[in-house]
Amino acid sequence: MKQPLLIYGNYPSGTLAALVNGAAGQVAADVLQANEDTFVSPAATTLTLTLDLLTPMAYACIALAGEQLNGVLLSLNGSTDNFAASNVPLVASSPLTGFTAAWRPYTSAAYRYLHITLTGATTATRLYHLAFSPMTLFPFLADGADLEAFVTAANHIISPQGHFLGSQKTKTERKISLSWGQVTEQEYLLFDEWAVSCVRSPQAFFLVPDSDLTTVHFGYTEPAYTFSAPMKNGLRSIARIPFTSRFA
Repeated sequence: MKQPLLIYGNYPSGTLAALVNGAAGQVAADVLQANEDTFVSPAATTLTLTLDLLTPMAYACIALAGEQLNGVLLSLNGSTDNFAASNVPLVASSPLTGFTAAWRPYTSAAYRYLHITLTGATTATRLYHLAFSPMTLFPFLADGADLEAFVTAANHIISPQGHFLGSQKTKTERKISLSWGQVTEQEYLLFDEWAVSCVRSPQAFFLVPDSDLTTVHFGYTEPAYTFSAPMKNGLRSIARIPFTSRFA
């Protein structure tokens, strides 16, 4: 088991996105927004995106949120000259394992242009959000973190005689309480950077519970969450982070 990751989109201002083989009327830049309101999808079985970051960025992992990603092949290439002569494979074509979220690490190097290809998809495949991040490992979660907790919202149908006739489910969500306990001042800086990007200006993010595995969840904090990290005995006490993620 390895340390967890929090991956969140923090693109340079003005980042450009171009879409190839996408369905008609879709906007490539929508994938830069950390939400599930807009999306891009392939017109047939292949979807290609190119990002111009305007400046070289040394990322080391990619994360995707979408629908029906399972089994789709992801490949990623980087370039310093818009693929005129520089074209470096970063992630070799490999199948994704998550239905609604996936991630892949790769060797860090600075590239201005990134070329993302999804093959073996269908017209029902959706890509909501795409995020890149350095491979910045967070401290291990405190003991007792339940990463499998979930809650289902449903209305039960009960007959006048009290018989259970079924139910109408509306949604199932993961409800994970992320607790790190006390951390050093150096470790606290990771949380402070995350809080500035995802709490001060609320946006969704990716949780990788174990950076040795492919499991990842795309979600958000509770609306009333207050980030705090008071000093105690020379260490910072990170407030529990209530994380909600849509269950596939």
